[in-house]
Amino acid sequence: MSGSAPAKALSNPAVGNASIGSAGIPAATSASKPAFINFAALHPSSYVLVALLATFVVLAPYFMHANWQQLGPYWARIASALVPGSTPVGDHVMTPAADVIITWQCSGAENIQIFSMLFATVFLMNWKRMQTWKSVALYVAALAALFAVNIARIVTIVVRAKETHYGLANVIALALLITLVWKVKWLRPATDAPSAPAAN
Repeated sequence: MSGSAPAKALSNPAVGNASIGSAGIPAATSASKPAFINFAALHPSSYVLVALLATFVVLAPYFMHANWQQLGPYWARIASALVPGSTPVGDHVMTPAADVIITWQCSGAENIQIFSMLFATVFLMNWKRMQTWKSVALYVAALAALFAVNIARIVTIVVRAKETHYGLANVIALALLITLVWKVKWLRPATDAPSAPAAN
């Protein structure tokens, strides 16, 4: 009986302590509020990450597509440097067995764009725990990894003298994000939040 008396006092508005009752109400309401992004509370690293995500989702693909005539030869030079006996000519990589043209689709911009959109979704869902410079460094490292994978794909095409893996880079971008979210603990939403007590 002694254990049930305080419960009755708190549940009865006519008998309970006013200070205890008023203190409990804001705590219950604040716990039930959805966690929307509070832009005033964002850290500087969050603004940097948002700027990077916006750049590689919108600006970078458009810029690369519009200026590929000037950018394509750079991709050809990088790929040619990794293939002995090849020669870059404009946006072509010439070998005795093949003439590989580095087109806009070979830039890897679409794969980076897809990865960036997925990474932005993870950030929106878990922005409180991802407000760190580690998130920025991880995103930049992932972009570098995707660029390296794309160059390796071009090198493979030059060496084999044929395209054999359409869509592979998109799968790699998705697999990379899944691996990061699965392996990096602070990319996942917190699961140790106290659950609301069940009503009797």
